Amino acid sequence: MKNTKKLILLFLITSLLLVGCISEPFEMYDRAVRNTNNLTSGQMRTTVTINTSTNNIDLLDDEQATTTETFDFIIYSSFDVNQEIEQYNIYIKSEDVGYDFVIFDLSDEAYLKLPMQSKYLKLSEIISQENIINEANFNIDQMLTLLSTEWLALLERENVVRGSNTVMAIEDGDVRATKYEIKPSEDQLKDFIKRIITTIEENEEVFEQFIHVPDNQTFSETMIPWIDNLEQIEFSYQSYIDVDAYIVNEFINLVLGDELISTDINIKLEYWDNNGEQNFDLPDFSDDNIIDFEDFENEFFIEIGR
Repeated sequence: MKNTKKLILLFLITSLLLVGCISEPFEMYDRAVRNTNNLTSGQMRTTVTINTSTNNIDLLDDEQATTTETFDFIIYSSFDVNQEIEQYNIYIKSEDVGYDFVIFDLSDEAYLKLPMQSKYLKLSEIISQENIINEANFNIDQMLTLLSTEWLALLERENVVRGSNTVMAIEDGDVRATKYEIKPSEDQLKDFIKRIITTIEENEEVFEQFIHVPDNQTFSETMIPWIDNLEQIEFSYQSYIDVDAYIVNEFINLVLGDELISTDINIKLEYWDNNGEQNFDLPDFSDDNIIDFEDFENEFFIEIGR
């Protein structure tokens, strides 16, 4: 984290200038996003809950019933750019079934610790077996950076609203933070979702394993009319930014719905230990605890199907 004392001293000496800068909520939010994206080390927790409601119509009785499914996952991550290590502890729960995963992303290889086992799978084997990544130098970090840049470009000054000062309780302790809210219009929100669709389409080979597109249609030709015809599209975002201009917490809610399906997505992101020293307890990866992809498919997916 940047030196807090220096920033406070700068504030006291050049108060008029600094107030003139931070009185613009958009600039402050923009600065905090870029600072947080450029961290070289730190820790983060992502909590996601997805509720999907489906309207089922009984054609015989002409009755409508609604079924709801809930999907939760939590990702606790720590990273250090200089050590070239990222670790992700992942918990996934769908209805009554839950699974724990751990991913160790090292400079030369990434390993997935399998649930309920002490064995590891090289993620490069999944990639090579499933052809998830094409030869076009696809980079997920580049995509996320692009989307972040487009998101900032999409926003206008009046969309970013500065709220009151508050104290947030985080893993590092209590910190002073300022709340910012983003309120895009429905047209802006639809435009951004369309940009995401376009970005995905540009890397379609990566996602063809997961996305079914009807014959003779592109991904955008399938999705954009659906976006245009949504009956419900709601978005809310709150960001808490500390005195060093780093994001502390983010809260995101997105609701998309048509006459058949409504999806409510809630995301909470927490950041702490910015640019702090990270200690990783890495396992000893060896032939004894590495499982090949074929055994992984046979053991893991059979276990899930039981």
